[in-house]
Amino acid sequence: MRRSALILNCVLICLPAVVLCGVTWLLLAERIPKTVAADKSRAAGVYRKAAEALVKGEAEATFAGERDKAWRASGRIAKGDGTSVQWGYAPLRPGVEFVWAGPASGPVAGLETEAQEVYDPSFVVYLSSGLLLGLFALTAFCLRFFLRYARERDDLLAAAAHDLSTPLAGMRHLIGFDDADAMNMNERMIRIVDNIQSFMRRGGGRERPEPSAFALVDAFNEAYRLFAADFEDSPSGPVGISGDTGAEAFANRAAVVQILWNLLGNELKYAASHGAVRARIFRDGAEVALEIEDEGPGMTRRQMAKAFKRYYRAKAALDSGRGGFGIGLCTARESARLMGGDVSVRANSPRGCIFTLRLPQGRRDRCRV
Repeated sequence: MRRSALILNCVLICLPAVVLCGVTWLLLAERIPKTVAADKSRAAGVYRKAAEALVKGEAEATFAGERDKAWRASGRIAKGDGTSVQWGYAPLRPGVEFVWAGPASGPVAGLETEAQEVYDPSFVVYLSSGLLLGLFALTAFCLRFFLRYARERDDLLAAAAHDLSTPLAGMRHLIGFDDADAMNMNERMIRIVDNIQSFMRRGGGRERPEPSAFALVDAFNEAYRLFAADFEDSPSGPVGISGDTGAEAFANRAAVVQILWNLLGNELKYAASHGAVRARIFRDGAEVALEIEDEGPGMTRRQMAKAFKRYYRAKAALDSGRGGFGIGLCTARESARLMGGDVSVRANSPRGCIFTLRLPQGRRDRCRV
């Protein structure tokens, strides 16, 4: 799997945990302290009113004597004669608070009053911490499962390609050149293996193939040769190629043949049974393009947007039971972009699709532009 895709999927897996951490931090570090502070201020206001009533003689004292050293002053209350006294409160027993008032030294008066409930965030803190720990454990499990699944899937493809390449190469020599059909089928199987190997190398990074100038129609004919008999037996009939057949591309010929083999195989698999398939070559600025147009069932916009993603196969393709790994179009586009070109798809009218391969023009063709 490509590093960028791997990182993106890991980020998406971790995103819920990151969002919940942010929400929890906002709750624990911002909202709860403000709530607790406001609640304590409200309770202190109630106790201050009790102390003021005590100072003014509006409430009867239940205690008169020396101030306990543990009774901390909460503020000062002005007396009618222009002086002030200290006041404070301290817990006496469950549900009861003791409020006192008096000078800084000497006897003070106090009374019992109902304790005001102050919001306790302990439950929320413990619950949030437990949820976060559980979410982090789940995220770690999901990451481990995803990375293991991605690695095993890629390892399976790599092992399959490796194990098939040697016997297929040996079969080519055993078949003999007198059996054209068997040789053709053998080469198609080898190209499937090449697809997988190229796909796996590209997943881990790959150098740009050495380019050269060649006629794009020759690359098309080489790729089409492997499917010619199948197209002739299908409702589409042979695939004709028109347009500027003398145009040259500046790319790696073997890679371009593999790209066209993927595109033609895709057409044979999904579109040839519905109508004609046509190809056309044309120049477009500094590029040469080859379009393959079909009259098949086509794709929705969503399917076209995902058609070149790794391992993607449309639901209709899965329901049809046709084979495939979902790597052909992905490999084709990545190969083309590696050579400075691209592969794209758009809707045909009234139905079907048009796949377009674009490549840099050959040096001689670029001089003519």
